[in-house]
Amino acid sequence: QYVTIGKAHMGTFKVGRDLGFFGQEGILNDFTLLGAGSTNGNTGPGSVTLGRIGLGYIYTDFMPQISWTSPSAGGFQVAGGIFAPLSDIVSTTLGATAFSAPLTGHGQPQFQFKATYTVPTKGKVKAKLWANLLTQSLERNTSDASPYFTTSTIQVGQSVRSWGFDYGTKISVGAADFVVYGYNGSGIGTEGLMFLSTSPAGQTRDSQGYYAQGTYTFGKKFTVGASYGQSNLSLASGELTSPFAADSLLVTRNNGSYIGQARYGLTKWMNLVGEYTHTRSESQAGAVWTSDSVALGTIAFF
Repeated sequence: QYVTIGKAHMGTFKVGRDLGFFGQEGILNDFTLLGAGSTNGNTGPGSVTLGRIGLGYIYTDFMPQISWTSPSAGGFQVAGGIFAPLSDIVSTTLGATAFSAPLTGHGQPQFQFKATYTVPTKGKVKAKLWANLLTQSLERNTSDASPYFTTSTIQVGQSVRSWGFDYGTKISVGAADFVVYGYNGSGIGTEGLMFLSTSPAGQTRDSQGYYAQGTYTFGKKFTVGASYGQSNLSLASGELTSPFAADSLLVTRNNGSYIGQARYGLTKWMNLVGEYTHTRSESQAGAVWTSDSVALGTIAFF
């Protein structure tokens, strides 16, 4: 829920909860949004498919914000905002402090900035470029308790700086669309923002990822597409990579997937979808897991 206030000459202010800038273009241009993507296991009814979350981009999330987007000037727009900060609370999520530091203090908000450029073109060719920047302080709170902090240089009230930068382009040539996207950062984690973003000692881990996709639509109803994407996470300085280290098996070195999809517009509000996904995951200790899945179904808009 959010409200917007704006005029053509001053741009638009937004107050409330909506998608963040960082990772927004990556997920909204991902054609697996109209499909399934990689599965998250079948251990319970709460399991969901993930699309390319953690397999080419970090989930942008719906974040409380006060943001501003400028008017378009020759196809160029900028935006900036103050966002509610996030915590590196993987220890709470996974039930252990062996994987990441529980940095839950917030001495300042999160900041995000965005720039987009719609290339002036004619005919059947269209092109758009974008870049986003995110930065936030991760701070040790008084209530943060972990045996790993006994040897850490981070004391109560001290913090580390996380940052992330993503970029990409979408080019359309007639019925064909091509998307190339990438991101780099430190202390922003993987899969979700600030998930596994630091070592147990509170040092930031580096993140990097990308995906490329192409789709083609026949007769405005039948679309076929394929893509490959990968997300990488590096251990912080001094972290162990031994198979006996608790975090080296859990913390993913890389997640990658190939996805192929065919989609038919049965009506204006319902699509029939068929999709094949091959996913490969490798831990920091070198353990490898693979999965193959076929998804058939419908997606409805209302």
